[in-house]
Amino acid sequence: MKRSMVATTALVVALAVAGCAGMSDTQQRTLSGAGIGTAVGAGVGAITGEWAWIKVNVPSTYSQQYGNKQQGGFLDIVQPVLKRNMLGWKDATLNLAIRLEYVDWNVGKFTDTGGNISEDIWSIVPAISFRPTAQTVIRLNYRYMQQKDLLGNPPAKTGGFQFGLSTYF
Repeated sequence: MKRSMVATTALVVALAVAGCAGMSDTQQRTLSGAGIGTAVGAGVGAITGEWAWIKVNVPSTYSQQYGNKQQGGFLDIVQPVLKRNMLGWKDATLNLAIRLEYVDWNVGKFTDTGGNISEDIWSIVPAISFRPTAQTVIRLNYRYMQQKDLLGNPPAKTGGFQFGLSTYF
């Protein structure tokens, strides 16, 4: 393999690990969590992901619908499809993207029945975005989502468009 080919296909990988803990001054309750995130890019596209595990000290007097463990994360893939001067901006970029998301608000089982505590959500979000400058993104998403209730009944299905504008300064 030629040296220039190796340089163009080299991947940039970043990995981050985070944690937190806290306690309320008034109620002696704790919240602790850990997360892991990563980003990979090959010069043209990017893959970003994150997963978190949370443990919450819930009072025993609360009903079982308040779980003491949660987990969730996302995977975001963005691929530039066109980069050139557009609409008066130099080197503007048009991207296609897809985002996968999942969260389980109550990891575990009911103490009385041993049944699974559901209440989870997953979604898939295809998108198209326009980046006129490196610090501004205009994005149109279509979100398809399924959400189960506490008892695990058939999921509610939702779909809809989202429009966003992000700028960093």
